[in-house]
Amino acid sequence: MPVNKLRVNGVDFFTGNVKEFISQLPARIFDKLQIVDDYGDGANFSGIRNGASKKLLNLVTKPGMDHGIFGVIKIDAGTEKLYGLASNENVWKGAKQIGVSVDLNTQKDAIGINNKSNAGFTYNNSITPHLSINNSYNFYQSRLSSESNSFEDAINTLGTVNTRINSNNTNKICNHQFNSKITYKPNESEFIKSNINLALDPNISNSGALSQQSGLIKQDLVTQSELSNSNLEAQGLIDFGKRFKKKGRLIMVNLKV
Repeated sequence: MPVNKLRVNGVDFFTGNVKEFISQLPARIFDKLQIVDDYGDGANFSGIRNGASKKLLNLVTKPGMDHGIFGVIKIDAGTEKLYGLASNENVWKGAKQIGVSVDLNTQKDAIGINNKSNAGFTYNNSITPHLSINNSYNFYQSRLSSESNSFEDAINTLGTVNTRINSNNTNKICNHQFNSKITYKPNESEFIKSNINLALDPNISNSGALSQQSGLIKQDLVTQSELSNSNLEAQGLIDFGKRFKKKGRLIMVNLKV
């Protein structure tokens, strides 16, 4: 089963690819590692396990080694005029985590030009000993442009019709994702957690063609079309838990919109 989440000293560590973050952190700063079956914050609070667990990796640092600045910059080049630039920079100071990532690449071949871009921002912090926030935003865009030309000669008893057709197409796909998690624990007997997830997908497709005829028949025909659509998804989740003084008694409330 794959590891779905990374924590350092019991605190969620940034977001995204677990292997990527592990490869950027030096092994010498860690004292031990733990593989945990995680059933979620509600199960951790109540002790009642519902559903399947997810594998979680918790890394425990050596004293005074829970901070630093790390990242990576990559430059790619390949056949078909492929060029790419990727950067991932992170600032870590205990529970305070700031991460910025950018990934750009372009490729040109016989079909057309394909440009892709991806950017992300992460901010995690413990505002007070009882209040913590985890926010992330990611943007993805793909733009594919293509152009083609065709020629045709039709010969009949009346003469020749020469047809030249120039076609072009552009497809643009975008995706915006925002995630916010706020956790409030006033004491060991109570907790409130809210999750907000937003996703917006605006997509645009353009196509056009120019047909030119000469010879026996002379005419120009222009066609143009545009299709656009946008999809918005929003999800809100609130969890509340409270333990009572009598052993074994507690209340759990879950609200999902």
